[in-house]
Amino acid sequence: MNLKKLGQIILLVLGILLGAGLVVFVISNKQPLSLRFLDFETTTQWSSLVVLTSFFLGMLVMLLVAIWSGVIRFRHNTQLKRENTKLKAKIAEYEKRFPPLPYNELQEAATDEKPPKQEQEQPEHP
Repeated sequence: MNLKKLGQIILLVLGILLGAGLVVFVISNKQPLSLRFLDFETTTQWSSLVVLTSFFLGMLVMLLVAIWSGVIRFRHNTQLKRENTKLKAKIAEYEKRFPPLPYNELQEAATDEKPPKQEQEQPEHP
């Protein structure tokens, strides 16, 4: 069984447990509730209905935030891919203009062995 199937099964089991928990919550919380906010007042509602409505509205808001974040991430990745393509083209252009050094010259350049400086003779001034 691959990991994707296992993840789907785990999500299914968690969804069933959450659904069963919500049913138990609704059945056990049928007391009446009246809400007031500024001038807005509701008629008598079940307390479980208010809690579940708040829960699902919160899930909807989080879904919208996740979608927006995904859109921003997608646009950023697209921009980075375009920049990467441009930089690869520049590298290819530079490689054509300046062919790479042979391996031996690269090895000498990496060791930073510089020939010793020879002292130049100063001409005498009269």
